[in-house]
Amino acid sequence: MNRFLFLALTSLFLINTAYAQSNQNPYADFFQKAYEENPRVPKGILEAIAFSNTRMQHITHGPQDPESCIEIPKAYGVMGLTLDGKNYFRNNLKLVSQFSGIDEMTIISDPEKNIMAYAKAYTSVLDLMNIKGNDPSQHVQALVALSELPFDGDLQNDYALNTQMYSVFSFLNNKEYSAAYDFPEYNLDLSLIFGEANYKVLSSPTVIITKSSIKNTKGESYQKSSSSSQIFSTNYGPAIWNPTSCNYSSRNGTAVSAVTIHTVQGNYAGCISWFKNCSAQVSAHYVVRSSDGQITQMVLESNKAWHVGNHNPYTIGIEHEGYINNAAWYTNAMYGSSANLVKDICLSGYGIAPTTCYNGPSCNGGSSSCLISTSYRIKGHQQYSNQAHTDPGINWNWPLYYCLINNCGPGPVATPP
Repeated sequence: MNRFLFLALTSLFLINTAYAQSNQNPYADFFQKAYEENPRVPKGILEAIAFSNTRMQHITHGPQDPESCIEIPKAYGVMGLTLDGKNYFRNNLKLVSQFSGIDEMTIISDPEKNIMAYAKAYTSVLDLMNIKGNDPSQHVQALVALSELPFDGDLQNDYALNTQMYSVFSFLNNKEYSAAYDFPEYNLDLSLIFGEANYKVLSSPTVIITKSSIKNTKGESYQKSSSSSQIFSTNYGPAIWNPTSCNYSSRNGTAVSAVTIHTVQGNYAGCISWFKNCSAQVSAHYVVRSSDGQITQMVLESNKAWHVGNHNPYTIGIEHEGYINNAAWYTNAMYGSSANLVKDICLSGYGIAPTTCYNGPSCNGGSSSCLISTSYRIKGHQQYSNQAHTDPGINWNWPLYYCLINNCGPGPVATPP
């Protein structure tokens, strides 16, 4: 990691308790509204993040604004969210938009929506991660999931991420801030949150950083933490990232140009486990759960998953929990979640138009009876050439799926050219 970038990161997130503007909160009403509408977000968390990232200022980037001399990715709004991480920082503004349902430009331009979007996204992450209660010390993984900082296993990046977390929890432990911003006195034990050894380094006024170690002046070393394990997909924010280590390969330069819809013929957990079995020699990019539409990504979109034979090089595969002969598996939650994923794929620059989703009657059989035109770029496994598989089968509702992807209104459904 670039040393100057790293030092800038560290200084950006450390709290200076003597900062003259520390007790100013021009957005107090917006924060209060966010807590009222998202009661599972611990009071003070939003202000802690906003203070650490922007000193509670709504950051914009107009044509007259100065550029960073180190070209660090731009942050936006009160919460300091990143739209373009320059292939290094995570695009957490996009993630917050996906989780909250508030569009990116509104999050950038409107300070109230910026705060509300983050609070809604935070609640969604708590749900996905099954985090209960309002104890901030139990919310480290949620904060990590919504951070813009990379967590790639690198020691220095792990330290930078936990420096950000240390800023947040130090803010929450500050009694003056508690009184000024009207949140509880938490009295959090930071040595328990970060571990005794790492706390000593994170709280040290001087840290010595090399490529292989991070130490304070007493020689105490920082160790990589478990809190920075990969949680969410970088391709599609709402998806959990749980990759297979073996069942994929390179696309060798072939461009993505289609999406393949599958049915597992089994359950969600079993599918995820099977794709991790190196002897299975099969995989898909995504798996969708029936009950609530939860999505797990197992192969990066840039890589080739093994799900539709000779069509693997140019397709993205989506598996859906269930069995083709039982329509009960195909819930509204599953359809909606899968359709939102496909919308995102269509907006990802592959040139796949949402209107090229198949919208005709379902089919029973393999490609010998279900083959359709290559002009349909979003279609079922059974609708590709040279396929014996029969999924997603006769019970998959293609007109509904098409309309969820294309936001159909009154009038006839379009067909691909």
